[in-house]
Amino acid sequence: MSNFGSKLILATIMGALSFEAFAGGTEWALYPAGGGLNLKQDGEIHFIPFGTDQAEVEKLARKLWGEPAHSGSLEECGAGPMDYDAFENSMTLHFQEEAFEGWFMEQGAAIETSSGLGLGSTLSDVRATLFHEIEVEETTLGHEFWSESLFGIVSGPEETDVVEALWSGVSCLFR
Repeated sequence: MSNFGSKLILATIMGALSFEAFAGGTEWALYPAGGGLNLKQDGEIHFIPFGTDQAEVEKLARKLWGEPAHSGSLEECGAGPMDYDAFENSMTLHFQEEAFEGWFMEQGAAIETSSGLGLGSTLSDVRATLFHEIEVEETTLGHEFWSESLFGIVSGPEETDVVEALWSGVSCLFR
């Protein structure tokens, strides 16, 4: 989808949030996804990709998750300086050059991907959910796994070991 197309979809969604949000039984939910976020509206999923305008993503996240517990800037990341919003649900959104570029789910997260993957999911669950090969390697961060657009840390290399951290896009991790 072109950048214009994703902006048009988000503008439509944001218009709906601004004027109709939470009215008339409309069900809204925002989930992390590989490559961005999924906005669920009355059973329909709208994908919000990395590269989407920071202000629009922040507005949407605040509508659905409340104000961030803290926000700030990370100046010394391998991917370059980035801004972040860390929410009470243990989700952190990352921004670079005024665009949404990543998210990180940390311990205590009370949120899952729209396919049900989250902290506490097993490595077997990760493999089944992603439908493609994932790599697991011991790094300085622990047992790290990665796929096309989803990354994480599991408690060990066994299929029954559990996800301890999950992220997609730009992150600020030091290996």
